[in-house]
Amino acid sequence: MAKTRQVVGEQAEADGGESDESTGDEVTVASAVQRVLIKQSPYLDAFHEHLPVRLTIDSGATGNMMKASCATQLGVTITGSTQSAHQADGSSLLKVLGEIRTHFQRDGHNLYFEGLVVEDLDSDILAGIPFMEKNDVSIRPAKHQICLGDDVYRYGTYHTATDRHAVRHAHVLRAPAKSTVWPGDYIELDLPPDLCDVDGELAVEPHIDALRDQAGTHQWPAPTLLRGVSGKIRVPNLTNVPQLVQKSHQLCRVRATYVPQSVMLQC
Repeated sequence: MAKTRQVVGEQAEADGGESDESTGDEVTVASAVQRVLIKQSPYLDAFHEHLPVRLTIDSGATGNMMKASCATQLGVTITGSTQSAHQADGSSLLKVLGEIRTHFQRDGHNLYFEGLVVEDLDSDILAGIPFMEKNDVSIRPAKHQICLGDDVYRYGTYHTATDRHAVRHAHVLRAPAKSTVWPGDYIELDLPPDLCDVDGELAVEPHIDALRDQAGTHQWPAPTLLRGVSGKIRVPNLTNVPQLVQKSHQLCRVRATYVPQSVMLQC
């Protein structure tokens, strides 16, 4: 049921050996190097509780699968299974550890997922035809679009040459309403427009007002890295005490992160 999405290209070699002799004019054949075009698979970002996940959408897969390490991280219950899974060649077996049933959330959509848990997979979550049919998912690769019901989302990242030189400001996120965030629960916050399309981790740290209010108690939210989904982040309460949040309270600061390019210096 699994498929191989990655194609490893090798340089084509010109025909070797001696050419056949001909009584006619000699023809010179120029050697050419060509590579098969490779494109990124469509994916859909969603939440599982407060954890962001990425589902790789594969319209050629006859089943859904999740990598065992991902299932452990999400804390989902794995039950026994008698099914087997093969790779795209139809003969290479994948080691099946069990099966799961769970839900993911995005923009009010509750996405049902049931699939096999396998020991090794090239993506954390593989969403095949059963997932697409159950949740009314379709893809438009030419437009880099995924349709979820009547909603359309773009996938893929687009960077310009000036991205790494941009000034990165810290934005203050406010609580949308008065609430109590219980231990193990989370609060969902809206991201500013310039961080909504960031395909990467966001640095989150408590605002100075939050630190002042929590003097002598557990610091919350603790400095961490989170990933946004559809313009939102979910900040979990990982302390052992409830957190009372007032409406419009300046809760935390968030900014984009990046990996600097390594520069080789010559002496």
